[in-house]
Amino acid sequence: MSTAEAIAESVDYESQALDKLYEVVNGEVVEQPPMGAYAQLAALHLYDSLQPFVGQMGLGRAFLETLFLLNRDPRLERRPDVSFASRERLHGKRPPYRGAYELVPNLAVEVSSPTNTGVDIDAKVLEYFQAGVQLVWVLYPETRRIYIYDSPTDVRIFGDQAVVDGGQVLPGFSWRLSDALSAVDEMG
Repeated sequence: MSTAEAIAESVDYESQALDKLYEVVNGEVVEQPPMGAYAQLAALHLYDSLQPFVGQMGLGRAFLETLFLLNRDPRLERRPDVSFASRERLHGKRPPYRGAYELVPNLAVEVSSPTNTGVDIDAKVLEYFQAGVQLVWVLYPETRRIYIYDSPTDVRIFGDQAVVDGGQVLPGFSWRLSDALSAVDEMG
């Protein structure tokens, strides 16, 4: 184990976060402001559509705001709003009781809310791909658009009426942003 790895392992990131929502960027704990209720409900709708599909098809597991260890040095732990990990990636990776899951998901989804900046989202997209994430979705509820990244430089932009699919990462999965936003809008 290198010196940097030993130092990273000795740092108790969870105690530094003081029971707050956090991520670790370049070895520093960064408190994450809570998502707005609208964005959170849109993310929940996607999760509620995704998990039954991947479970029924035996593809793997969907996650909601789970902290993943994406890189050890420099330490990078990110918490996508929704994510998916294939059966192959899950194999032999037991979920931790505390701290970050040592697993890189296949799909990472960020839902923009007033607490996010464009720079923050762009940085996360790049970090996800550098860590081995295969597909990144960014949902923008306010503008009713979804950006689908197949790589850091290959992005497709869809309006809320478009049916988007999971491509090779989630074959057979399709979803419409307007379904989520309509469900949220009908709550009020």
